[in-house]
Amino acid sequence: DLFESNCKRMAKLLSQTPGVAMRPHVKAHKCPDLAAIQLQISNENGVKCPGVCAQTMREAEVMVHGGVSDVLLTNQVVGEGKITRLVK
Repeated sequence: DLFESNCKRMAKLLSQTPGVAMRPHVKAHKCPDLAAIQLQISNENGVKCPGVCAQTMREAEVMVHGGVSDVLLTNQVVGEGKITRLVK
């Protein structure tokens, strides 16, 4: 399908530059299953891809609960409630 084709295309492009790693952002799809496909295709094609980026706490929580173990939160966390959720 088109999503997988685009993932393979990106991995092929990045694999041509040794030492380059990537961490896809889940802002567009917000789906752990699609994130898993991105990670799998990248790593299978020789691109170091340890995890994903999430913009919000909710996106990060969805990824973690969906089985994505390495999530980089790319925005500041403000408020006691969100900080409490983050450290759990």
